[in-house]
Amino acid sequence: MGDFNSVLSTSDRVGGTVVNMTEIVDFQECVEKCGLVELPHQGSRYSWTDRQSENRVLSKIDWVFINTTWLNTMPAYSVCYMPEGISNHCPMKLQVLGAERMKRPTFKYCNVWSKHPKFLEIVKEGWSVEVVGCKMLQIVRKLKLLKKSLRKLNEQYF
Repeated sequence: MGDFNSVLSTSDRVGGTVVNMTEIVDFQECVEKCGLVELPHQGSRYSWTDRQSENRVLSKIDWVFINTTWLNTMPAYSVCYMPEGISNHCPMKLQVLGAERMKRPTFKYCNVWSKHPKFLEIVKEGWSVEVVGCKMLQIVRKLKLLKKSLRKLNEQYF
């Protein structure tokens, strides 16, 4: 997976100089000899641009390859070529197909917690933790710690 700086076919570049067979034959042979195939992809067809506003060149030079061992032992993956950002290359995101991410439920404060005798003690303890960083970071980290303690309180007593 990465920037191979080479195209595999004549259709892998738009604009600029025309791709000729001598430019691609070595890369094609290497991929074939190694028994590699391109991982199915989504998103942009072209992964690189020269960022010129006029006569823009687009190329497919970033690749994700797999072999038969990968196909036989790994779950189904695809790669998503994201929109270009800071770099002139599109970021690539590898994703497992069909796998649902385990998502923790959103934290919700329950008013009944404040009635529990240990509630104030838990809040004081969470808020007194020493956190290094700017004020906003300190608040966020303390709230995260407090959230864990309050979830535990909820599981034990409610």
